[in-house]
Amino acid sequence: MRKALTFIFFIVFYPQNLWAVKADVLAYRVQESGSEPYTSRFLVTPRWLRLDQGEGTDGYLLYDREKQIIHDVSDADRTVLEIDAPAGRRGGQPAGLRLSVTPVAEPGGPSIRGIKPRHYRLRVNGKDCQEIVVLPDAMSNAVGAWREFSSRLADQQWTTLANMPAGSQSECDLVTHVYAPNRGLSLGLPVYWHIPDKDRALQNYASGRHVADALFTLPKGYRRIGLPTAGERHPSRKDTSIQGDSRP
Repeated sequence: MRKALTFIFFIVFYPQNLWAVKADVLAYRVQESGSEPYTSRFLVTPRWLRLDQGEGTDGYLLYDREKQIIHDVSDADRTVLEIDAPAGRRGGQPAGLRLSVTPVAEPGGPSIRGIKPRHYRLRVNGKDCQEIVVLPDAMSNAVGAWREFSSRLADQQWTTLANMPAGSQSECDLVTHVYAPNRGLSLGLPVYWHIPDKDRALQNYASGRHVADALFTLPKGYRRIGLPTAGERHPSRKDTSIQGDSRP
């Protein structure tokens, strides 16, 4: 685990007159089972959360924190999949899913920017489910936006549970992605985070970075596709094109 606490933090400076807004930035190296590692970047403003894989990638997610709408942009297909906020909220965690959080001592571990990391294991029904190393009280605004987005995804996931075969998701999956998606994030800024088949390692974080305002707009002329939700609140938006300014 000590190796997971060794990171190279990089900071790139840009001429400020080329940028319009300030954002908190998180960058992770992500390794999923059977895939090549990739970068996952979070850009956070008071209104928006953008998730992408860095500069030059062919798509991104843009989350409207006020309206709770997810915009999934594909440059290859020239489409925007728009996922509205669900009509209802997910139910409480079933009594049969017991989640526990256990601190793991790391005597002598290095500090990161003056903050001592903390190490935890999350177990579901007595079985290891997640392992996470966090910086407590670091980048609280960015972590808060991440938690909002995780809750939003969990609400969406919960609406599909009734249509899924019984036993198709493990107890750990249900806790991680549906009933307690923010238990790890409630502990602090993840430095290293392991869930089944996926590892995240923090590469960089910064507050108030100058970034292009265009990163928080939708591209013009892309076809917008609405995802059906419970209650079908906006059936007229099932398949339209984005015109004009296109700011979400």
